[in-house]
Amino acid sequence: MYHSLIINVGDNYIDTWDDWKLIPSSRPVIAPPIERTKFVTVPGRDGALDYSRTPANRPTYDDRTGKIEFYLENDYAGWDWETAYTTICETLKGQRVRFALEDNPSHYYSGLLWVNQLKSDKGHSKITLEYNLHPTMYTLKVEAVALNVYDLKLNRGMEYQLLVGVGPTNTFYRKMNVTAKPRDVVKITQNGTILALRKGTAVVTAECGGVKAECTVTVGAYESFTIERALDGVSETNPVVSIVAGMSYQNVFNVGDSEKEMLELTVEMGGTDVTGSCVAMAEDNASAQIKMASVTGNIKITAHAAAKPVAAMLCADILPVEVKPLKRVEGAFRLGR
Repeated sequence: MYHSLIINVGDNYIDTWDDWKLIPSSRPVIAPPIERTKFVTVPGRDGALDYSRTPANRPTYDDRTGKIEFYLENDYAGWDWETAYTTICETLKGQRVRFALEDNPSHYYSGLLWVNQLKSDKGHSKITLEYNLHPTMYTLKVEAVALNVYDLKLNRGMEYQLLVGVGPTNTFYRKMNVTAKPRDVVKITQNGTILALRKGTAVVTAECGGVKAECTVTVGAYESFTIERALDGVSETNPVVSIVAGMSYQNVFNVGDSEKEMLELTVEMGGTDVTGSCVAMAEDNASAQIKMASVTGNIKITAHAAAKPVAAMLCADILPVEVKPLKRVEGAFRLGR
């Protein structure tokens, strides 16, 4: 743990260590708000009238202001001080952000955050972030953790991608702890994929912000179907190649350049075209989600990136992705941004 800041800019959540490789020179602390005091000099008695509080006798506060200094090592490939400085400045410039301390993600602050100064020394640089925040410290805790499956069947050697959602979605709890017990039945691999090791039953637990969700995994000898792909200029989030009969299947496909390309996707199951019933296309036609409640045959997916026409039609369906793949950063799982 590097005592990071978790910064929400637009739809993105930036970890100052994972994304910018910034290490605070000391444990970050946000300055408390200072209560406003106002006095008017009047003749007689104490000679002053205190009207610092509101008519309802509540105090008022000035904004929270302060600075946080970070170290940036100069030996990260592709992330020198100039690249870091430019990226951080452009990300924060003119933005009203929300951010929380990684040590206390239940509470966040809102206001302005910007680069105050940069000093470059031999071996490392120093970047100082200055803030001007609303005096209120807001509370936002995790209320629910959701999985794409709660009862899973696998054959030995088979993989299944576990997707995880957290509510509310704008939480600052970005770390997800995923474990499997017993450990010799299934293994949690890269991006939260469940790998079946031997016959038996295991419980996979996803925990975020003190809230848990569990999936029971049974490894046996079940009928299964293959997943065949023909992809051209398209990426996917779930690369599994087989699935047990009756299990659910989800996958998300994206084109490389959403500004210039559009996604064309067809899906067959058991030799029948099921595109219309299981595919939700994004509004910009640059990504799509496949969502099957129960797999009953071999799946064939054909997807390619095509050039967008000058006046492209917009699809009426908006991509309803509520659960997301996990990514492993520094040995820990994090929610994708």
